[in-house]
Amino acid sequence: MNKSAREMFEELGWREYFKSSVMITYEKNSRSGKSSKYIQFFFDKKEFYIGSEGNFNQPFTMKELQAINQQCKELGWLDD
Repeated sequence: MNKSAREMFEELGWREYFKSSVMITYEKNSRSGKSSKYIQFFFDKKEFYIGSEGNFNQPFTMKELQAINQQCKELGWLDD
């Protein structure tokens, strides 16, 4: 059985931080615990951003990309 995006993110150390009718945000704390990374999906624009506080230009792993693609699939963004 395929895993949900949420399950995939959780396996990678991310947690669902915020969810509303317009967006969903996942958060991952740094190893030091002093900062966090975020992945935000904005439903109306069909856009996502990856970054940390004030810097939404962060690298991500292939496993994170797979989770991002799964989230986009669940949101119906890949059907267009």
